[in-house]
Amino acid sequence: MIKSVHSNSVQPNVENNKKIKTRNKGIIRANMAQGLMAFPATAASVGVIAGMRKAAKVGYEDNISIKKAVSETLTNTGLRDAGVKVSFVNQPKKLPKSINGFVDLFKNIIDNPSKSDLKVMETISNELKADFDKNKLKKAYFEKLLKIDSDSLFAGELSKKIKSLPYFIQFKLGINAAFLPNVNQIVVPDKALSVSAFHEMGHAMNANFSKVGKFLQQNRKIAMIAAPAIALVAICTKKKVSEPKSEKKIQQAKDFVKRNAGKLSFLAFAPVLIEEAMASLKGNKMAKMVLSPELLKKVKMTNALGFSSYLLAAATTGLTTMLAVKIKDNIQEKHEQKRLLKAQKNS
Repeated sequence: MIKSVHSNSVQPNVENNKKIKTRNKGIIRANMAQGLMAFPATAASVGVIAGMRKAAKVGYEDNISIKKAVSETLTNTGLRDAGVKVSFVNQPKKLPKSINGFVDLFKNIIDNPSKSDLKVMETISNELKADFDKNKLKKAYFEKLLKIDSDSLFAGELSKKIKSLPYFIQFKLGINAAFLPNVNQIVVPDKALSVSAFHEMGHAMNANFSKVGKFLQQNRKIAMIAAPAIALVAICTKKKVSEPKSEKKIQQAKDFVKRNAGKLSFLAFAPVLIEEAMASLKGNKMAKMVLSPELLKKVKMTNALGFSSYLLAAATTGLTTMLAVKIKDNIQEKHEQKRLLKAQKNS
C-alpha cells in the first residue's frame, strides 16, 4: 500500500512551495513501476491464450464440419458476395522446442513455403502495404526523405515474405486468428483455432455491413495509442492530485487527465471492447445456425476467452496507470517536503 508522507511538525504550504524551486520528480520510477505491475496480467493473458487453444481444440472430423460450416456461412450471410475469403493455415506436425528449432522453422517458411502459405503471406503483405499507404506521415517519410515509394518497399517475393513473417508465424503456430480489413480476408490456424473463424466473420460483418462496427474498427489504433498517451500526461504532470485546481486552462486539462487517468485509460479501450463484443455476438449467432451444440459450445467458450483477454488488458492498463500516478505523487511529495524542510532550516 502506498502511503503519503506527512510530517507532524512541518506541513507543506502551497504558497511557500511556489517560492521554493522543486523539480518534477518520479517520472521514470513511476513509468517503470507501471511496467512491472503489468507483469502479472501479462502472465494471466498467456494463460487465457492457452485456455483458448484448449477450448478450441477439435478432432479431424469436427474440423471438416467447421470448414464446411464456414463456407456455408460465407454464402448465407452475403460475406462471400462482399468479397470476404477465409484462409486456413496448417500447423507443423510438431512445434519447435528450442530456439534452433524455431530458427529452422522460420528459414523453412522463407525458403520453402507451401503454395497455400505463400498465398497467405502475400495476403498479409498486401494488408500491410494498404495500411502503410494510409499512414500519410510514414509514407511521406519514406517517399520524400528516403526516396522509397510503397510499391518498391513491398516489391519482390522475398520482401513480402520477410515483412509478413512476424504476423504469419502467429497463424502457423496456431496462436492467433485475424480479419484483415484492408484486403477483406480472414486468416485462421487450421485445427488449432478453426472455431475462431466465426468470431473473425463477425469482424467481417462489422466491416462490410455495419457503419458503427466499421467506425470502431477504423479507430482501434487511435484507442490503443490513447491509453499510453493518457498515462504519459498523467505521470509527467508535476502538480499533485491532492493540490487545489489551477486557474490556467491548460493546467486544468492536465489536472483532469491526471485525476482521472485510471478511468480514462480504461475507457480508451472502449472502441476495442465494443467492436470485439459485437464480433463475438455475431459469430455466436452465425455458428448457432450451422454447428452442432457441442461445436457451438466451443465457439462460445473460445470467443468468451478471447474477449476476456481484451477486458483484462483494459482493466490492467487502468489500474496500473492509477497506481503509477499515486507513486509519482508520493515521490513528488517527498521531494517537495525535503526542499521545504531545507528552506526552513536555512531561513
